Amino acid sequence: MSVSPRQQLPNTYRAFYCAFPALRPFQIEVITPLLQGHDLILQAATGSGKTEAVLAPCLERVLRAEGAAGVLYVVPTRALAQDLRRRLEPVLHDRLGLRLGIRTGDVKRLPSGAADVLLTTPESLDVMLGSPNREVRDLLQRANMLIIDEVHQFLGGYRGRQLAYLLQRLARRSRHQ
Repeated sequence: MSVSPRQQLPNTYRAFYCAFPALRPFQIEVITPLLQGHDLILQAATGSGKTEAVLAPCLERVLRAEGAAGVLYVVPTRALAQDLRRRLEPVLHDRLGLRLGIRTGDVKRLPSGAADVLLTTPESLDVMLGSPNREVRDLLQRANMLIIDEVHQFLGGYRGRQLAYLLQRLARRSRHQ
C-alpha cells in the first residue's frame, strides 16, 4: 500500500498543491525519491507544476531538519530568479515560515539569519564561492539540496562548463545532494 502525497508532505502539501485539482503523475512520482535525497532529472511541459513538484519535497526536508538544511536554487537568468521570488515568497514566508534569499548581479537580498532557499545564477554563485563573508559561506554550507532550473539552457556552452566547475567547487566544500 502506497502512502498518499498528503501523508508524505504533511507540512508542504497544502502550501504547494492547494490550487491543483489533482496532482499530475510526475508530481507524485518525484516525492519519494526527493524525500530520500536521490538525484533526479524532471522534464515536463511549461506550466505543468515542475517547480512545485520539486520544491514541496525539498522544503519538507528543510522543515524536518529544523534549520539544519537548505536549498540552493540555480537559475539561468536574473529575470527567472525575480519571477520565482515573486511566486515563491508568499508560499515560503506566509504559509511555511521559511526564508527566501536571492543573489543575482542585480539583487543581493539575504534575510536576516540564514535563507532556507537561495535563488541565484551561476555567475553569482561563483562570486559567493569566493566570498570571504562568513554568512555567505555558512549559507552555502547549510544548503544541502541543489536545484538547477532550466538546465537545458546551460548545455553545450560556456555557462554549462562554468556551472559544472562551480558544482565541483561546491561539492568540495559542502554536502549538497
